[in-house]
Amino acid sequence: MKTTIGKRVTYLLIPFLAISFNHCSERYQDISLEDNFQDDIISGYDTNLWGYRQIPQIRSEFIKRFLDRLEISIWHTIAEGDNKPSYGELGSFGIGNGSVFGFTGLAYPLNTLHSLCGPYYEKHDRFFGDISIEIYSGDEKIPFENEYVLRSISGPINIIIEESKIAYIEILDFTPILPDEDNILKRNYIRVISIKNISDGNSLSLRLHTANPQKYNNQILLEEKEDATLSTLFLDDNQNDKPFYENNIYGIRMENLKRDEERVILLIHHITDGADKTDDEVNYLREHLDVESALDETLKNYAMWNKQTMKITTPDIAVNDLIEGLKLTLKTQIGENGAAAPMSEYTRVWTRDLSGWVLGLLSIGDFDDVRQILKYLFYAIKRGGDIANSYPADLDTDTQVDEPDWESLPPLSGKAAVEGPSYIPIYHHLYYEYTVINLFSTNNIDYYQGHSSNKTYPRKVYYLSAEMRHTGPL
Repeated sequence: MKTTIGKRVTYLLIPFLAISFNHCSERYQDISLEDNFQDDIISGYDTNLWGYRQIPQIRSEFIKRFLDRLEISIWHTIAEGDNKPSYGELGSFGIGNGSVFGFTGLAYPLNTLHSLCGPYYEKHDRFFGDISIEIYSGDEKIPFENEYVLRSISGPINIIIEESKIAYIEILDFTPILPDEDNILKRNYIRVISIKNISDGNSLSLRLHTANPQKYNNQILLEEKEDATLSTLFLDDNQNDKPFYENNIYGIRMENLKRDEERVILLIHHITDGADKTDDEVNYLREHLDVESALDETLKNYAMWNKQTMKITTPDIAVNDLIEGLKLTLKTQIGENGAAAPMSEYTRVWTRDLSGWVLGLLSIGDFDDVRQILKYLFYAIKRGGDIANSYPADLDTDTQVDEPDWESLPPLSGKAAVEGPSYIPIYHHLYYEYTVINLFSTNNIDYYQGHSSNKTYPRKVYYLSAEMRHTGPL
């Protein structure tokens, strides 16, 4: 997840923090720097993206039920009145759960869903979207006067507030973190929309604006790619609210929404790995999706993961916020299959860029994810027949593949000649330094390969870094 703090915030700041706290975290205990200062430091940042400016009070009854568990980051976007930030000044708010990933905050309206990807972290020819939510009174589109995006660092959750002269909407976005057996329920980008009428009119509707061609079938908006299909649908138990599709516009009407009345509507973006599965999976969602339960489990499961990592506390709450935000960023960029991908503008697994995850996650004691990342890297090498600059992020690691004949491979060229032989041994060495588990060892090959039948793997890994595989010196 990239932000305007720096194009490579994940790869630059996390390694810096990893190096800074490396010696303090040998036993992976929580550390505090507060005793090193005589006086507390309170940061004085105050910008549209990073600071302590006043943000609207949450009014949605649904969101307020969870608000005490949603630690809100000071990383936010404020766009008020005529003094709204330019596109280059907007923040980026990405969330994901390993199966689905998407951004908001990068375009107006700020609820625009951008770079949606799934069920693997691989976009191939393009991402899904963009898809934005607009509000209408009758046939009149009502502009949003004030817009805000808030990020929770308690899990992959964002809150978007859109205010207009006739109504306000507050949207809680999340990607559910659920057990593996809930595969269909995990492949969702869920938007819980609370809408409150603040006018005397009672004929309001929400309409979706889509950037890519869509099909419509059985109250579902479909966007198809060769490798995946996005199903977008409104789910609502209120019989007064009717989804509609007219003149290539998909929306939902909220008839008889009285002044000061609030309603909650669910907008689901569900991704399947084939159009033939859409109907069955959507029917499953209609029957089994319990949004409050899914959000509760998401918060619990992320808290459980975070509790197992090192907690770093400083007297500057902005630094604490940044560290927790970077932990969330790293975690949400890892696919369920172990593929770690940038997710902003491009995907794939990049040999060099994995340094951000390896250094960052090792430094906070998250060894399981690093092991899965390295396991995926080796599988991708086998699948591709050699080491490379980057690899697809959608490989099924349960599919067995034969290893190439390493000794018959020609010298590497280009970036692969430097990056592969350099970074791959370094990653494994760092893993050993932190865990005292040698992934090269035949006794521990199960950690990396999933089986112990290949007794020559250590020789092969070191062979990849041998001088004969280079076209020149490192």
